[in-house]
Formats: sequence, C-alpha cells, structure tokens
Amino acid sequence: MIPELVSIFDANLAMASVAAVVAGLIHGFAGFGVGLVLVPSLAILLGPVEAVAIAGIASIAGTAQLIPSAVRVMDRKLVWPILAASPFTVVVGAHVLVAIDPLLMQRSMGALVFLLGLLLMVGVRWWSQRSLPAGLAVGAVGGFLGGSTSMGGPFFTAYILSSQASARVMRGGILVVTTTVSVFTVIALVANNAVGFDMVARSVIIFIPNAAGIWAGAKLFGKSTDEIYRRAALGLLLVVGVAAMIA
Repeated sequence: MIPELVSIFDANLAMASVAAVVAGLIHGFAGFGVGLVLVPSLAILLGPVEAVAIAGIASIAGTAQLIPSAVRVMDRKLVWPILAASPFTVVVGAHVLVAIDPLLMQRSMGALVFLLGLLLMVGVRWWSQRSLPAGLAVGAVGGFLGGSTSMGGPFFTAYILSSQASARVMRGGILVVTTTVSVFTVIALVANNAVGFDMVARSVIIFIPNAAGIWAGAKLFGKSTDEIYRRAALGLLLVVGVAAMIA
C-alpha cells in the first residue's frame, strides 16, 4: 500500500490541487463551481470518470462545512422537488458516463447553460410559476447532467437564479442541490465499480485545498450584496457555458 500511496504524489496531482483551490473559491461563493474548474482540469490530467469521482468526493467533504446554514435558509418549496427527482436520473447519468464518451453531451449542455444565463442576464424570467412539475423536471434533467458530466450545477443554478429570492436563499438552495447530486453521483459510480483506491486517495489529498478554497469563498460571499451575487453567478454561468462548448 505504501508504494501505491507514494505513486499518487505526482505533478498531475499538484496541478489538480491548484485547480481545487480555485474551484473551491468559486463554489464557496456561488454555491457551484466544481464542474467549472476542477472536473475539466482533472479530466485532462486523469480522465473523465476519475475527474467526476475525485471532484465529487472532495467537494462533498469540503462543502459539508456550509450545508447546515444552507439548509436553514434555502427555499424548501423550490428545492424539495428537485431533490426528489434528481437521485433517480443521477444513476442513469453515471451509467452513461462510464459507458459513453460524454463530450458531445457536455458541449450541448454548455450551449443550453450559456443561453439560459444570457436570458437571465438581460432580464428574461421563466418558470414564473414554481410548480411541482417544473421542479421535478429540473431535478430530472439536472440529475442526469450531473451524473454524466458533473455539470448539473449550472442547470440547477439557472433555475434557482430565475427566482426573486435573496442571495442567501438562492445560494443555500444551490449548495444543497449540487451537494446532494454529487453524493448520489459518487454512490452510482461506486455501484458501477468505477471508484478505486487511487481515486479515493487522490480525493482525500485534493479535499484539503478544495476545502480551504470553499472556506475563503464563503467569506467573500458574506461581504457581497444580492446584486453582486446575482451578477457574479450569472457571469459564471456564461463562462461555464462557453468552457463546456469549447472543451
């Protein structure tokens, strides 16, 4: 086991740790961001399946520090339908990740997220009626995207940001939803025998810089206003969309 542990420490892991800090900073501030920085970076260094698994495990552990307060402030009527539907489609998405190259799906989702973010930025509002079917549909689609590409967060974010809630309420809902989807994604990958010792060990190492970044991002959020948060989150959605399309 010692030789295996030693072999894990390499240049790729060092670069991944830097990406983990940046991803954590964004995630701690906006409530999402792992799919923006950490997953693409790990995919280049280690492969897509490893990227989703390692980023998922590290971000779950790192985000745990924010979940209690997020649960207290989130809009339950908005979040619960999403949480009810997403676990089922996460399993399907994780199977697709293991079996199929997710690049085409990632680019298609990038185009969709970019369009949604652009419409929100210019003031267009949709899903004005927060119905149960709408929440279930968003949960189903976002869960599938999260399981297959780890990019479900931007889709959930676009839906939640279209509400009139405060920044604390929106961010709380985004944190709870994205973390829940990450949990079920990792469980599904374990069930597909896609998670090995190396992945878990790398996740533990990457967790440290990722958690530090999340903590710092949360501190930045505490100094922001509703308008600053909304504009920053929408800007990140546009960046995510472009990055996913050209990756």
